[in-house]
Amino acid sequence: MFSPHHKFGGCRALEQLIPTLRDAGAVSGPVWAGYKRYHYALVYKLRSAQHYLDALTATLKPKSPDGPLPPGLGEVMFKANMSIDGFLYCGGSAMDILAREVLTYFAIKLPSDVFFGTARAELAKAHPGDSLLVRLQDPPWKKGFMSYRNAVTHELMIADQLILSVGLAGVQTELGLRLPLPDDPRVDPAQRTTKKHPDAEKYCKQHFRLLLRLVNQVYRDLVPRIRANKGLPL
Repeated sequence: MFSPHHKFGGCRALEQLIPTLRDAGAVSGPVWAGYKRYHYALVYKLRSAQHYLDALTATLKPKSPDGPLPPGLGEVMFKANMSIDGFLYCGGSAMDILAREVLTYFAIKLPSDVFFGTARAELAKAHPGDSLLVRLQDPPWKKGFMSYRNAVTHELMIADQLILSVGLAGVQTELGLRLPLPDDPRVDPAQRTTKKHPDAEKYCKQHFRLLLRLVNQVYRDLVPRIRANKGLPL
């Protein structure tokens, strides 16, 4: 589904199982409504993140110095930052929607504000010691990812340097474009350092794989639980 990043088999299994159980009358109306609302909203966000990632790659792909250069480096910066913004926004939203989807399957009433961590907090109250709680822990990469996401959502663009390089690819010369990400996106741009993530495209590709793996692992854990329960809610 998200080739070459992830086959997303857990998602396909979930999408086959829940409608089958629904046809057998084994899924409650509220859970079915929540599944249709949140699951497909999450997949939409992930597909949107894929779109923005592809757009970033296209914007920064190697050019030939012998041919036309990008139409103004300022325009390159604008398009690249637009893609990074969209990727971070959609990726963060997908994590928050996942919390809503999980709580729906357990028929846990949603609080007024739901973020990724809400799923673990509410599930722990309703089902202490549930095995899914391990999957819902904040992954080690979430803090930095959300810092970038919150900065672009509420403050300013985070990629403000464009690095050009010229290299040889066979007999042809290629012009490479790279945007580093700041170590701390919320400091004044004049004081930024870019040691941790010197390549925004690589960062986004890596974290898209991590995000897909996180969501798919939750689905892979849910599918046998739902099957053994022979219906929803759990």
